[in-house]
Amino acid sequence: MTPVAIIRLRRRLGGGRTAIPVALLKQVGNDLTIHGHYGARQVIRSLPRF
Repeated sequence: MTPVAIIRLRRRLGGGRTAIPVALLKQVGNDLTIHGHYGARQVIRSLPRF
């Protein structure tokens, strides 16, 4: 099992909620980013919504 974070997406990323593996997340100040992915928006858009 992989721990995931349920995130709420902004409209420009397609809206809704999705799950992102915690291992991909990095905290920068008060923000969470996807660590090591240059095409982060495309990665987020490709994840299933619920």
